[in-house]
Amino acid sequence: MAGSTATNVAGAIIAGTNRVKGDLKTQIDACIASVDALRNVMMQARLDGYDITEAEEIADACGEFKFANIDSINNKSTGATISSGVGAATGLVGTILSASANSSSVRDDNSDSGKQKEKNLNTASNVMAGATTAASATATVFNATQIGAIRRVAEIASKCTEVLK
Repeated sequence: MAGSTATNVAGAIIAGTNRVKGDLKTQIDACIASVDALRNVMMQARLDGYDITEAEEIADACGEFKFANIDSINNKSTGATISSGVGAATGLVGTILSASANSSSVRDDNSDSGKQKEKNLNTASNVMAGATTAASATATVFNATQIGAIRRVAEIASKCTEVLK
């Protein structure tokens, strides 16, 4: 359980840093506005008889940014950070409960109340282990969907950069 706690702490730190910075959002919004302006000009250029093939390729590749949900990257980061934090906290509590249940003062107490105390501490530790596992699984889902959103934006950026060369 201590290992899971450490993993959740690391997960919270990593998820908290995988966020879209304001500059990137501003640049993507500017790109979207530029593509919209390009599309407006393309209509007139087509009517005037110009070849707009290159402009169409740029608008198609870079226009995909309009459909990329940048905000979801930060939302998933927040969810993963919270879930990992919960996992770390429950893991820490579970580790402490387990250590208490296995301490010599509790293990060596063979009275009915001593046996009950050991049983209760172990039960509580097991409940915390379950909560830690659930929080870790939730954080993993948030992280996976966040990575998917980041990958999607990176793919669009790659295509957009390629047509602009």
